[in-house]
Amino acid sequence: MIVPRWSSTYAGNKDRWVSDMTAAYKRAGLSDNAIKNLIAKNALESGWGRVAQGAYNFGNITTGSKWKGKYVQGRDHNAKGEVISQKFRAYDSLEDYVTDEIQFLTRLYDFNQNDDFDTFINFLVFGIDNE
Repeated sequence: MIVPRWSSTYAGNKDRWVSDMTAAYKRAGLSDNAIKNLIAKNALESGWGRVAQGAYNFGNITTGSKWKGKYVQGRDHNAKGEVISQKFRAYDSLEDYVTDEIQFLTRLYDFNQNDDFDTFINFLVFGIDNE
């Protein structure tokens, strides 16, 4: 179901965004190491919580072909840097986003919360373990 674009409630409040994200990841049972990695990734994707394509989607996760939930139509760039239209997942809460993000990263990138930062980034960027 397509929903309207969302304006982040964290615009102008980086500290509250970091605090809320950290708390949501802790409630999900992640290690401090994983939380630091995910905060860094989401900060890059969302400008420290200022923007998200879909509600609470601070990682700008696209819908893919199997997504049955809410989404927004947004702009992205392809590998050539060209602007394209893309569907981005939208969530009802920060907790919903965190739960889905962890499942998404685990399924696609073999996310391991104990990975060091370099290993985590290599999996995200290249899909490989650098060891």
